[in-house]
Amino acid sequence: MNQVALGDTQLCVIRWETDDRPARGLPEKQALERLVCAAVVAAYPDRPEPLQRWLESRPSPPDASPKEHAWSYMAGWYPEHGCEDFYVQVWRDARIAGELEARLKTAGVWAAIEQVAS
Repeated sequence: MNQVALGDTQLCVIRWETDDRPARGLPEKQALERLVCAAVVAAYPDRPEPLQRWLESRPSPPDASPKEHAWSYMAGWYPEHGCEDFYVQVWRDARIAGELEARLKTAGVWAAIEQVAS
């Protein structure tokens, strides 16, 4: 994480990534979606296999994107919240929130997040 001060404003550049090993149910590309999916997979290990099977069963799928995994978890387990609320919902789920927090601490960005939240 890089921090830059611009007058009274602090900017934090955060690379959304996780050191979780490649696995079924996780997008390959390091991105916010991979970080969230890794937390979902760790919190609910029964979810990645059916999700991955569904993704692989699609006829003529588009080029791979981390979004296909994240939105598939949203549609499969949190459809009542919709896309616009999914990234809030993962923090409401204590199991996922704990996994997210652990990954953000490992990545060295948790302190910056706490600073912004306060």
